[in-house]
Amino acid sequence: MQWRVIVEVPLRKTEDEGKVLELINKIMDPDEVTIEESGAEKVVIAKARCLSSLSKLFSSLRRERILDATRKRLRSGAKGDTITFMIHKQALVVGRVSLVDDIRESPLGAVVVKIQYPDPMKVIDWLAPPTSQGKPIYQGGLPENDCVS
Repeated sequence: MQWRVIVEVPLRKTEDEGKVLELINKIMDPDEVTIEESGAEKVVIAKARCLSSLSKLFSSLRRERILDATRKRLRSGAKGDTITFMIHKQALVVGRVSLVDDIRESPLGAVVVKIQYPDPMKVIDWLAPPTSQGKPIYQGGLPENDCVS
């Protein structure tokens, strides 16, 4: 099965699984959630078929007024048909979206978001459009073929 959005969150021994699921639900509405173990490490993986599953992240970026910084990070994280970026885990705990460049910037591990779409710039223009004085210059709708089957 193909996925448009994959979010990976490390689950530390001291962390409550339910709290990590709450973190994921602050930025997306997943279709499927699994926990993978590799030795002593656990990772919660949430997947969604539709870009629209990121509507909570879409709203948070506007509420936080971080469209320009987000746009820059999304563009630098675009490779081929995939956009990869990281969100500070502790900031997300308190409902804030703070993007990080390096996983070490988030001591409990970063929330890694991967978005797959044939034309990443359409996703970037939807999630974080260019701004003027902090307001979007335009707001494109959700890219066509938002969902995969």
